[in-house]
Amino acid sequence: MRALLQIFASSLVVAVFSVLPGRAAAGYGVQPDGQSLPVTVNVIGTVATPATLDFVVYLDGLDRDPYVWVSDSLQMDGYGLPLGRLVGSCAPYELIPFGEPGKWVCRESTILMQPGRTYYWWLDFRRLDTGDYAGQQRVSGPFSFTLVPQAPPVEPPPVAPPPEVDTTSAVSTKTVLSAATLPSEDAFNGTVSVKQTTLTRLLYGTMKSLVTPRTLAIACWTQPDWESVLAAEGDQPSPGSSTVLGFWKPALPRWLHLAPATCGPVQELLDSGVATGKRAAALATVLHEAMHAYGIDGEARANCFAVQLVPFAGRKLGMSTTRAAYLGRLAVRYVRGHAPAGYWNFTSCRDGGRWDIDPARPNLG
Repeated sequence: MRALLQIFASSLVVAVFSVLPGRAAAGYGVQPDGQSLPVTVNVIGTVATPATLDFVVYLDGLDRDPYVWVSDSLQMDGYGLPLGRLVGSCAPYELIPFGEPGKWVCRESTILMQPGRTYYWWLDFRRLDTGDYAGQQRVSGPFSFTLVPQAPPVEPPPVAPPPEVDTTSAVSTKTVLSAATLPSEDAFNGTVSVKQTTLTRLLYGTMKSLVTPRTLAIACWTQPDWESVLAAEGDQPSPGSSTVLGFWKPALPRWLHLAPATCGPVQELLDSGVATGKRAAALATVLHEAMHAYGIDGEARANCFAVQLVPFAGRKLGMSTTRAAYLGRLAVRYVRGHAPAGYWNFTSCRDGGRWDIDPARPNLG
């Protein structure tokens, strides 16, 4: 048991939240709680200011894995995940110090929130009480807040527009066939589309530990190139309420095509080794598209297998077993919480479900 406690204590989440001073008191949401928050509205009817809202929570040394969820509904499932539309969330590593002992802030964008609406938020965490090693899942909330539109500020007199500049030459014309001409690089900086060789090796090594691997080249596209590639495929970067983060094309079976919104967070993970929900989810996106290349059809099924492979990839990155498992847990919760319709199956993708690749241990909770 002592060895297990030492392993558990090595988790970075423990390192962050075990140093909180004060007497033990289970975590709880602080604010906002029932307030009406003034917002200004832009010309298209969405929130102009403030650009972000702060959700304050209290945590002590026995609280683990704190997640903040913001939704248009107060309904949640048995995991504490929103059943309504998710408009914001924070993983443990996205919380920032509030300035008072034990208090932390989830700073979330208002881009998905609408003026005049009431929203709900809550704190979802695990409580480690004395004698309870695994801990108990708890939820504080839901709490409500309302965005109240205010009169827009007086606009200054119009300013003459600058002379038009011919930007035709800067418009990307890239297609999936352009991937073969991309330079091979071991890192993606967001300014040049590349064939990301580090990710190719990571993916190959991850799959080799499980099945007969195949080499899949990975194209990391810049935003202009990504939009051009999707346009050539008859798609858009953000169709409807979802965002295209990557795709695999059967006609070019050896290539995975990834958005900068995927390659960027994965590169941050490769560079720093620090796990966050967004980085874990981005790595899961890479594995999701790889699942299609390996013959796994169905978006929900590919997502389920992908999040379970994240710990294997973490081990290939040199993480300890505990850290890799934590990376996988972040991937499960983030992907499950942000998956659009048809991309998650709660019945099949659960511990002991028919898509559980390792029923002997909990990995989908």
